[in-house]
Amino acid sequence: MSTEGIERVWATLESLDLEKILIIAVISASPIGEILIAIPIGVVMGIDPFVSYIIAFPSNMIPAAVILAILDLFEERYPSISRYFARRGEGLVRRLGIGGIKVAIIIVTPIAGVYAISFATKILGIDKRTSFKYQSIGVALYGLVEAVLISLGLSLPGRFLW
Repeated sequence: MSTEGIERVWATLESLDLEKILIIAVISASPIGEILIAIPIGVVMGIDPFVSYIIAFPSNMIPAAVILAILDLFEERYPSISRYFARRGEGLVRRLGIGGIKVAIIIVTPIAGVYAISFATKILGIDKRTSFKYQSIGVALYGLVEAVLISLGLSLPGRFLW
């Protein structure tokens, strides 16, 4: 993005009213919307797709951090239940390897959502840092591709067709 583009995004952020920012943030943090719908909604409200992305991405990742933290507390409180699920997921982790699991998290998170993937990775016994890191990469890449395609007037196949 050029200096002019960065200045345009910054000027747009400064001119936004709090209501539009909150709408994008809440939609992005919701399990139904997430970033896939938040960016197009922002565009419909007259906001640049990249500005919508800047608001939607961190808002989409907040629930993942909260869910993973709560699941860690659950794991500390009920270790036998956590071990049971981790044993069930060992076969998949062994077949795919940790590298394959990381790629799978990146690819599947934008489609399934951070809510589902946070639970799934915990059930598979994947630590919260790895889960959050690769969920963030998946959502960031998908959101960026979505913003670029929308700004070019193209659509993005998936759960939400623009």
